[in-house]
Amino acid sequence: MERAGRDLAAEGDARLLVLPGRPLLGPEHLADGLHPNDAGHARMAHAVAEALRAP
Repeated sequence: MERAGRDLAAEGDARLLVLPGRPLLGPEHLADGLHPNDAGHARMAHAVAEALRAP
């Protein structure tokens, strides 16, 4: 999914921003090895908020 998002952004979709998940979430942030737990959701929310704040 990240590759598809980067490809679309590279094709000129200026409204699209890709936040890579691999460096954002570790195993300790996943409830079942796939889906984020509360700490994972908090990390994702923080990353999105920071990306929206960026100029």
